[in-house]
Amino acid sequence: MQVAIQKALILVAGLGSRLDPLTKILPKCLVEVNGTPILVNTLNHLAANGFKEVVIVTGHMESIIKNKIGTQFKNMDILYIRNEIFHKTNNMYSLWLASEHLLEDNGVLLIEGDLFFEEAVLTKLLNTDGGSYWAVDHFVLFKEGCMLTTDETGGIEKIDIIRRSLSAYEHNQHKSAGILKISSQMGQILSNCLEFEVGQGQINIYYDQVLSRHIRKFDLNICDINRLKWMEIDDLHDLNKAEAIFKSPGPPENADTALAQIA
Repeated sequence: MQVAIQKALILVAGLGSRLDPLTKILPKCLVEVNGTPILVNTLNHLAANGFKEVVIVTGHMESIIKNKIGTQFKNMDILYIRNEIFHKTNNMYSLWLASEHLLEDNGVLLIEGDLFFEEAVLTKLLNTDGGSYWAVDHFVLFKEGCMLTTDETGGIEKIDIIRRSLSAYEHNQHKSAGILKISSQMGQILSNCLEFEVGQGQINIYYDQVLSRHIRKFDLNICDINRLKWMEIDDLHDLNKAEAIFKSPGPPENADTALAQIA
């Protein structure tokens, strides 16, 4: 019988400068979508799915996050790890700081701190089998970001960071939705890979790039969340998209429509 994951890691150390002027007074993870802070939305869904502990890697405006969330949230223990050099590192370094938490026997959930999503996203990912899964959507809807290419079995065989629209999109090219379910076996390997990259001075890269460099070491599959509501919020345009997608509790199919209309 599969034992449920009970720990999540959330990365929120970044400056969020593309969300100025909002992030002049708030950390990015506390920017609100229709009145709900991004981080609070994530914590609500984790609590609803029985999580017991959440590790939050902070940096920019850490005190505001701590004051807002505290050390307990709906019966979950909240642990903070501070990235002291958040201004000159990227999220792989934040994940490295928390790498001991990748070694959970039951596995761990990794969530980027700028994601706003409905609970069904989390539920679908958690209901996959005991392996490691990366939540993804159809890449053509987003046109840039972290792109995962899969083989015929659904395993991830290539990871690219795309900065501009492609001339064509293949059915096996997927957009990262920034949430990974990591098994204990993958957690150990990923911890070792992070240690290696930090030892090489590679502290200002994405964790996606670490996974890309070592992809053949992982048995990592996709969990398709197309038609479910989610949004990665990097700038004010993304925030407007998120508020359009989540403005009402309508059917999940509304997410594609909103993206197409606002893109």
